[in-house]
Amino acid sequence: MSDTNSLHQLWSDFLEAWPPERVREMTLEEYTNPNQDDAFIYWIEFRLRELGSIKGGAAFKFGIYHRADTEHKASTNTHVFGETYAWWKKLGSTPEVAFAAVRSRLVEVIDAAMEGNFARVEDIDLSPTLKWKVAFLYQDRANPGIIPIYRKDALFFNYRAVDPTAKLSSTPHHIMYTTLAERHRDLGDVFEISEELWRRYETSSDRVPTAWAVPLAWILDESAINGLCSQRNVAAEDVDPFLDNLFASAELSEGDELALLDNDRVRALAKLSGTGAGEWAWTQVPVDVPSNLVVNPTSEVRELTLKERNDIWTRAGQGEQEKPEQPQAPEGEAKVPEVLETREPCKPQNIILYGPPGTGKTYSTLRRSLELILGPDRLEGLSPSGIVSLFREQQQQGRIEFVTFHQAYGYEEFVEGLRPVLEDDGTGEVKYELHAGAFKRIALRAAAEGLREPAIEPRFDDLWSTLVKQVEHDEERIARSFQGKTYVLRVTKGGSLVTHPCELTDDGSVVSVSEGFQTASRANTKLIWDHRNELGPEPEEINTTKTNELFKKEKGGEGGHHFTAIWIAYREIWNLSRSGA
Repeated sequence: MSDTNSLHQLWSDFLEAWPPERVREMTLEEYTNPNQDDAFIYWIEFRLRELGSIKGGAAFKFGIYHRADTEHKASTNTHVFGETYAWWKKLGSTPEVAFAAVRSRLVEVIDAAMEGNFARVEDIDLSPTLKWKVAFLYQDRANPGIIPIYRKDALFFNYRAVDPTAKLSSTPHHIMYTTLAERHRDLGDVFEISEELWRRYETSSDRVPTAWAVPLAWILDESAINGLCSQRNVAAEDVDPFLDNLFASAELSEGDELALLDNDRVRALAKLSGTGAGEWAWTQVPVDVPSNLVVNPTSEVRELTLKERNDIWTRAGQGEQEKPEQPQAPEGEAKVPEVLETREPCKPQNIILYGPPGTGKTYSTLRRSLELILGPDRLEGLSPSGIVSLFREQQQQGRIEFVTFHQAYGYEEFVEGLRPVLEDDGTGEVKYELHAGAFKRIALRAAAEGLREPAIEPRFDDLWSTLVKQVEHDEERIARSFQGKTYVLRVTKGGSLVTHPCELTDDGSVVSVSEGFQTASRANTKLIWDHRNELGPEPEEINTTKTNELFKKEKGGEGGHHFTAIWIAYREIWNLSRSGA
């Protein structure tokens, strides 16, 4: 990680130049002046680029801006182009009225950010990139809930690792921000968190552009379709409001590809360069070829299969030739994207590790099996010896079987077979007994789980009492957090649990214990326990977003800020309940 002192100093410089009081009295000239590097939007886009970039896209993201060109440009249904300024038509009929609306909303963002009310920021009608960067700058720096990443698809890429069921179009910014900030506090400050999450986003092999079919005929008339599809660069002001709403219903990301359809014809192939309400923009190549889609979408943006995508791009490139050369667009204009291999990817069902002895195949097998049953986060920070110890523990619990196949390994060992044993009467005679193999043992355990009658669930008070006694009895009770970090558990005089971050040796011994701590009271842990079915109930399903909402509803937000300690206490209680203690 890089030294972030200079970034914090830059942050302080901005707040010194633009305290909230100055924003409340800000003039249109101070907001937009392109000839002054201390103008508000100049700070936001250029001078503070290192605090998260919002560069690119249309200048309408600022609501109103000073026009660089002086040529006459006709206003549209959504945008006004005056002699000096351009602005969103919905903001007002004059530059002064439009700016007053922008300034009022910026003040709302600042007030909400200073209060830590990020859900309120979500509802304020400003460009997402502008309002979230402003919210980042004016939030409580001692307890930040926003990280300096302003591309929603980059946020969502990291958030989906927390909630795989989430959808881009329906996941609010504030949920992703607060969840990621809390989950990754162990990475350092907000800039170190941002640096690591951005690195994961940019280097991930999962970031493959998606291709979409976009129907135009049911939204635009023939003249509007011809005008839109004849352009090389489509800016936000060129996008019809109905088309803007259509995009909002799909999970589009910057870099995704579009096939613009006029009924059964493809009229343009595009690559998205701007996303978000009011900020859709792309570069495109006008074409006119049949779509040949099996199902022609008429009223929704639809994701194309790889074969459908390649059929369209190939046809647009060089007719029906098998290996077309890509047409060369003039310099500075969009190129038809390269045609991919048409073979559909397959998901491997088996994993084969190969290599000479001593290259780590066995260790990799242990680690992979633990990832499958516990999840990758549970293994973060574990040393090789820690991995082996955890594997043996899971093996003893019957959750893993380790089988070494070889030439002589047969049905008898894997399923069941007769084994010779000596009589215990001292005669030395041999008898044969039927023994279950690894596969049969697994099958019997699974059948037993299904047939087992539900036990009477232990009371929370009994579980809590048991846990407290165990922690008091243990010399050093070690537990892992939601992020896989190690903590020592101790009991207070009032009977609460406290968690102290700690460092372990390879053999699991405690090296050092931090003075910092979080507290899990009996009452707060019981609140999670009483609502476990709606929150999880598995500990791994419970996160800060869910618990924050619960504490807000039940206790007005009080007590839920020590999430790590409460989550650890809940998991310990959960494990006790499952073990029948």
